[in-house]
Amino acid sequence: MVRFRYKTVLLGMVSLLILPAGNALAKAARVPARAAMDARDMSILPQQATPWANYSTTKWDVDSHHSAAFFYASYMGVVDVEGSIVGVTGSVEINHQDFNKSKVEVKIPAKTISTNNAQRDQDLRSADFLDVQNHEWITFKSKSVERVCGASDMKLKICGDLTIRGKKNKECFMGKLKGPSVDPKTGNQIIGFTAEHSIDRSTYGVGADSKAQKERKKEAENRVFTFAKRIATKNIISNKVKLEISAMLTMQEGTLKKGM
Repeated sequence: MVRFRYKTVLLGMVSLLILPAGNALAKAARVPARAAMDARDMSILPQQATPWANYSTTKWDVDSHHSAAFFYASYMGVVDVEGSIVGVTGSVEINHQDFNKSKVEVKIPAKTISTNNAQRDQDLRSADFLDVQNHEWITFKSKSVERVCGASDMKLKICGDLTIRGKKNKECFMGKLKGPSVDPKTGNQIIGFTAEHSIDRSTYGVGADSKAQKERKKEAENRVFTFAKRIATKNIISNKVKLEISAMLTMQEGTLKKGM
């Protein structure tokens, strides 16, 4: 699964992004897969006794039905707003011989963004923010994957290119693998993958020149009191957005490579 939050502090996006007028938190937008993944927390290490322990590489697909992206941001510095983006796709390649050679790719359909507020969602999809008409996808492609904890834990530092509104920046997500397990419906091998990171939405041009921000600054010019002017020019939505991705990964068939 994959996620975003507007916290007082992105996103700790695309986590992705920015919410115009703020209402109640959109916790109902979360998908059930998160709870299922949190139920297990087993390390997937090269030496672990798994069905693929004798293989050098395993490849996995993101199950879009059990995955999502979440983002969190702060509204006026007094309330947290969050939203979700469903329909996430992607793949993960785990190199069990040299974990640093592992790869992560994720695609997030910006048009599915939801904060449980129709007007706000419309604003987020507009040219002022995500501009989904011209930039359908938010993407991430890893350049390096590093295990940052001891051999008994599988926490990862995943650095790569995050692209939003066609603008690409290097970002480093802190991730974790959970599992393995077996899908009782399909019998497929599955693992859980989560990653989170806080981004600066302004570096992607998200909401930087929005109508709401321009009108607010113009209104401030007519203010008499210094305090009122300072409040009026304050960002409606924090530039810092936390982006979180939560996904269930299913092993690809016929893609195992035997170790040497």
